[in-house]
Amino acid sequence: MWGAIQKIKHAVNPQRAFDYVREISRYHRIQASPGYRAAAEWVANRLQQDGFEVKIHSYPANPYQSYFNSKMFQEWDCKGGQLSLVTPEEKLLADYSLDPLGICPKSYGMDFRQNPVNIVLLDKGPDPDAYQGLKAEGALLFIRGHVSEYVDWAIQQTGAIGFITDFMRELKPVRNRYDLGDALNNVSFSWTQIEGESQVGGFTLSPNAGDHLAELCRKMAEEHAQDPTKPEFPQAQGFIDSHFYDGAIEVVETFLPGKTDEQILIKAHLCNPRSSANDNASGVAAGMEAFHALQELIQKGELEPLERGVRMIFMPEFTGTFPWVYELGEEGRKKIKVGLNLDKVGARQGSDHGPLTLRAIPDATPNLAWDAALFVMDEISKSASSLSSDPAVPMFNFALGNFEAGSDDYILADPTIGIPTTMLTQWPDKTYLTSADTIEVIDPFILSQSAAFAAGFAYTMANLKPEQMRYLMICGRHAFIQQDYNKRLALKAKNVSPEQICAHGKFLLDVRMASNQTYLHFFKDLPTEIADMVEDENTWIAQVSAGETERFLDDFFPDYIPQPSTVPQEYNYVPKRKYIAPINKLEDVIAGDMEKTKAYKAFVKDFRNQINSPLSLDSLIQYHMDGKKNLWQIAQTATYEANEGMVEYVHAYVQFLNGLGLVEI
Repeated sequence: MWGAIQKIKHAVNPQRAFDYVREISRYHRIQASPGYRAAAEWVANRLQQDGFEVKIHSYPANPYQSYFNSKMFQEWDCKGGQLSLVTPEEKLLADYSLDPLGICPKSYGMDFRQNPVNIVLLDKGPDPDAYQGLKAEGALLFIRGHVSEYVDWAIQQTGAIGFITDFMRELKPVRNRYDLGDALNNVSFSWTQIEGESQVGGFTLSPNAGDHLAELCRKMAEEHAQDPTKPEFPQAQGFIDSHFYDGAIEVVETFLPGKTDEQILIKAHLCNPRSSANDNASGVAAGMEAFHALQELIQKGELEPLERGVRMIFMPEFTGTFPWVYELGEEGRKKIKVGLNLDKVGARQGSDHGPLTLRAIPDATPNLAWDAALFVMDEISKSASSLSSDPAVPMFNFALGNFEAGSDDYILADPTIGIPTTMLTQWPDKTYLTSADTIEVIDPFILSQSAAFAAGFAYTMANLKPEQMRYLMICGRHAFIQQDYNKRLALKAKNVSPEQICAHGKFLLDVRMASNQTYLHFFKDLPTEIADMVEDENTWIAQVSAGETERFLDDFFPDYIPQPSTVPQEYNYVPKRKYIAPINKLEDVIAGDMEKTKAYKAFVKDFRNQINSPLSLDSLIQYHMDGKKNLWQIAQTATYEANEGMVEYVHAYVQFLNGLGLVEI
């Protein structure tokens, strides 16, 4: 393993990977659009030129098609668009040909070039009661907050034809509104495309341009209040040349065959607006370069041929993964042993972009793949010799992170799909989902290290031998010991009771032991000594965990006397999900049903809005609804792993799913 990884590091070509990013970032890669399709075709053609067999899967993009519980949508084509201020001054505000993010992705078409419209400022927050007497009919609403908070009333009920926004998502402490004062935030529509839904478009301004426009709006309103003969609103003219139609989405796939039908999966999403260099042209480029290095080394005879095949796919995030996994079928999914997701992996490290981060596999899907990822990252990081005898000096920063449902690995790692997948990512990312994510943020060295990691992980898992398993297990052991105690301290800081802290420690131990058990199933013919090794390892870590618990209680709860655990009666029921694959968007499940929509809005207002990352928490809840754990146990495990939430939220979420017929109790 060690020698192979070092060979892979030297075979990776940083300039070639950088050139891949540069080419991919030229495309406006909106999901289900001609721009995305052009990027997919470029990737496929380049892979073919490099000697790989490539297949492009095409799946219907229309609102009548669903894969599992993920609803599809129509293809969108935008030919152009522009917005110009005409009074009180003439100024170009947005131009699709200069920066396509100036037109909100998935905007419906409009044309008011011959009939200028008013710009009506909404700067008092999303509460409709703050805008009594709003003169919005036929106007563009200038929304300064997150557009989603205004959709229900400001866009659907006022008669406005569309909106302007200068919203910039803040990522404190890395990014505030003015850190990227001249950049555009990606503000995209997510239509359900059901009857009665509004059909509007929007324009995006930078924070600095938005401040100037807002000042003009206020000034004209004040002047009008003093002299009603003066115009009350700025006016603009413009157009969006776009339309929706039943189309298709594409998933690019290539494959390095092995001696068996078992496979390792590498994936990266290809979508996002132009340029989106780090998110995620870098992930696609790293995957392409990883394959190039593996193929080159195997063909030269410097690496042994693959025992298990390595499959690589590039797709629209979420939207492409659901149909691809659906098409695999249960038998096809069983052939894929483990997976790796590459998402934002090439930016220059510093104050703007953080370390390369390995995201854990969820606790509900324990697997040796996490141990392998730890081992490979440790080897990849050995970059330079020091002045002492220790040669293992890293030249880049890397970190370990908890599971987060921010990309496609949350679909693959769902227990009902059964492809344990870790993710390599980079966070924080100052330019995330903005027009500032350009080729200039990419560092060929960081990109090459990500490509080397991807190739090293794939090759390690493809050619793993029984006698190498102990080294991976040791990596997992060390990480578990550190995680175990750190988690106890974190729960103590949140004033969690010692009973619950101990219970969670027991749960983490069970997860670690279950992960070790997966070593027994990785090989069809396993030597007896490996089973003995796993048994010995689990005995040892159980003793370590017991010792950690005893020491922890002595340190922080010296007077603690264990009490019998009790489960509140209202949470002592066992929910079981009735569906395969996680729910992507609840809005798709309830689309068109007014009563369910009303119930969902109440749930969002009372519970969901209190959660920082509801997709992560919701996913973890779903993973644990296996028909064995009661609601109380699910709440404890899911909220601890998500680092947020409470049992009341979990109960409300499960009951809502039960009302939709998705869960049985």
